[in-house]
Amino acid sequence: WLKCSSIRLLVCVSPGRVRLLVASMATKRSAPSNFTSGPPGQRPRQGSFGGPREVAQPKPGQFVVKILLAAPEASSVLGQGGATCREISQTTGTRPHLSGRHEFYPGTSLQELSIRGTTQDAIMNALFQALNKICEDCSRICGSDPDVTEPGDCRVRILVPSQAARAIIGKGGENIKTLRQACNLHIHVQEASVGRGELAEQTVQLQGQLAAIQMGIPNILEKTAECMEQAWFTNWAVISYAGSGMEAPSSKGKGKGKGKGKGQDGDHPAPGGYSDAGGALASSGSMLATALAALPASVSDLSSRNHSVTTACPSTCVSGVIGKGGVGTREIANLTGAKVMIRDIEGTDTDKSVIIVGSAPGVAAAYLMVTARIAATLDYAAKAGPITNGEGPTQEAS
Repeated sequence: WLKCSSIRLLVCVSPGRVRLLVASMATKRSAPSNFTSGPPGQRPRQGSFGGPREVAQPKPGQFVVKILLAAPEASSVLGQGGATCREISQTTGTRPHLSGRHEFYPGTSLQELSIRGTTQDAIMNALFQALNKICEDCSRICGSDPDVTEPGDCRVRILVPSQAARAIIGKGGENIKTLRQACNLHIHVQEASVGRGELAEQTVQLQGQLAAIQMGIPNILEKTAECMEQAWFTNWAVISYAGSGMEAPSSKGKGKGKGKGKGQDGDHPAPGGYSDAGGALASSGSMLATALAALPASVSDLSSRNHSVTTACPSTCVSGVIGKGGVGTREIANLTGAKVMIRDIEGTDTDKSVIIVGSAPGVAAAYLMVTARIAATLDYAAKAGPITNGEGPTQEAS
């Protein structure tokens, strides 16, 4: 055997000829979790670090819808061996693409599903098939949000160009108000954007019963389609920020209105944006931004782990904070860099101690996320009755 790099060459000498048998030492890779209806083996083209990547060939006149899904929802759309995704593609004439299982949209633990085609009707049909399949398999669409609990309840996140987001809001919020009244739907346009310039995009969150969301989606697609004549739309239609390594989206400043809703990570309120319900989250976001800006460089260093906060958590809320298999605390750690640990409190069984360690900004953000999970679990308990601790790690999660 002659060994060179990751290749072994077995040289067999026999009378009259020499045969080279090549055996690869590279570890066999499994098929990628993302499905695309393009040619087999086609790989998305990666842009510069921190930027978007192309997941399809740019084609004039091509339309697209992009949504964010939690891992179980993405698996439902994909189907075993990509079977469900292929069926949707074949019956609608569209080209679905799902980001890889570890290719998350910035600031979230959600994968991106994009559906491309030449007509809005075909794309809407494919999207409805995907949403129906998720509800059939998962009973709801929630993007990992713990407060979406009732069967049939849905919280769908659609990505749109920032220019389309303004049209979806409408002058003085008129379009959102009309949608809410016509569809019995809660709508929130997150102020924070991902990307820059003409390729920047924002998240539109629709919440309600699946039938109501399906009534509201055509309006979202129509406002997005109004951008198709713009020169930049062809490029926006084929890029994805999922797995780009970009930082979590931040608020652009004063929003177009006040509102409340879930942020893009699905676990805490958005810092601003426009919603059809009143609230004071925009001012809360400004307050937090001011506090962060006031930190000296020695304290704001994100690599530091010299800060900690300890807070109490009702014992009945521990499973809600940790999440199934530790997904909740892992998500908090991924987003903030802070470590979340849960300890017993001597002398009491009613509360646990939550210890958060990391940088000052990371600890503060993680504390708010833990608080949000506790509040969501208590809200659920108030509606569904007493809850008990579920199975899962109760001592430490990171």
